[in-house]
This record gives sequence, structure tokens and C-alpha cells, in this order.
Amino acid sequence: MGHLPNDILYLLTFIGLLTEAVIDILQKKIWLPVIIIELPVLIGIHYMFGQGSISLWVASVGAAAFFYVVSIVSREQLGKGDALLFGLSGAGVGLWNNLILIYLTFLLAFFGAVFLLVVKKAGRSQTMPLAPFLLAAYLILLCSGLQPVFAG
Repeated sequence: MGHLPNDILYLLTFIGLLTEAVIDILQKKIWLPVIIIELPVLIGIHYMFGQGSISLWVASVGAAAFFYVVSIVSREQLGKGDALLFGLSGAGVGLWNNLILIYLTFLLAFFGAVFLLVVKKAGRSQTMPLAPFLLAAYLILLCSGLQPVFAG
């Protein structure tokens, strides 16, 4: 079997995050059909290869639900679509990798915000898309030796 399940998960996750990053940059929104299609497919791949577990549900649905509540409480300082995107990433990379991914995403977004404030002289009310930072964090994680979801 080798690394095929991991490769499939990582490729599908990359395609979804790339699509959402481009749409988020251009239209400042998350396109729900990508999440609606990819989330069950990614979860299904886990179950197809015998890796379905409670940690998968925490990584995907749990992460999406948690950040969805954060979105509501913060009056959408974090968009609801961004919250769902964390569920997609969790279904693609698993619980522990998703925690690292979320941390990296917010760290990169922080540096992006500082850049906008200092260099571009943007105001605090300036919004910026989060999906590109999630994609960048995902690529950093892939290049730095992402822990395989499926042990091979």
C-alpha cells in the first residue's frame, strides 16, 4: 500500500486549500461547495483505509465547530467560512497536524497583519483573507516533514 492513502489525502487537501485561497483573495469569501464535497471525501478515505477514529472527528468536525463558535462570539473577526476550512484541513491532515497547522496559520496571519499595519499603513479595520495563510502553513508543514496520517 505504501504512502498512497497519505498522498491522496495531502493532494486533495492541497487542491481544496488552493481553490479556497484563490477565491478568498479574489472574492473575500470561502466557497462552500469545495468544503461540502471534500470534507466527506477526506473522512471517507480515512474510513476506507481503516483509520476512522474519534480523533478524526475532533480534527475535522470539532475544529470547524469550535472556530464557528469563535466566529459567532467574535462577530466574525474570524469568518465562518474560515472556521469550516479548519475542519477541511483537519480531515486532510489529522488531529495533531491540524493543531500545528492552525497555530502556523495564525502566526503567519499575525506577521501579515503587522506588515499591513507597518508597511502599508493599513488601519485596524482592514480585513485580510485567512485562507492564503492556511495554504502557506499547509505548504510549510508538508515541506517540513508532515507526520503521516497513515503509518506505512
